[in-house]
Amino acid sequence: LPHNPPHFIGTADAVFFITICCRPKGQNQLCQPDISNTVFSAARFYWERGLWGLPLLLLMPDHLHMLATFGHDVSMERVVGNWKRYLARHTDIRWQRDFFDHHLRNDESFKEKADYILNNPVRAGLVARFEDWPYQLSLR
Repeated sequence: LPHNPPHFIGTADAVFFITICCRPKGQNQLCQPDISNTVFSAARFYWERGLWGLPLLLLMPDHLHMLATFGHDVSMERVVGNWKRYLARHTDIRWQRDFFDHHLRNDESFKEKADYILNNPVRAGLVARFEDWPYQLSLR
C-alpha cells in the first residue's frame, strides 16, 4: 500500500506509528552504542530541519518503532527512505525493503501506542522496566 496518505487526511496533524525492520531477522544491528548514536544523531538532524516530528523512537536489536509526524509538504516515504539510506551508508545496518506505517486515527490513543513501543524491550525480556532501556529517544 502507498505510504503517503491521501491529501484529505491532513497529514500535518497526523501521527504515524512506523516500524522498520533489519535483515536478517534476529541479529543485533541497532542496539550497539556506536550504531545507536548514529541513528539518534541522524534522527535529531531530520527533526532540527523540520522533516519530521519525533515524539518517540525506540530501537530493538533487529527493528525500530517510532511515532512520527510529517508536514504538509513532506513525503513520509521520501523522508524515511532517505534516512534509511543515510544510515545504511554510514553504519552496518542492513534494512529490509520498505517499512510499515499506520496512521493513528482519532479513536486510537497516542498513549496506548507509546506504551506499546516503550514496553517492547520489557516484553522481549531485555529489561525489567522500560525506563532502563537505553535505546530510546524523544524529540518534542
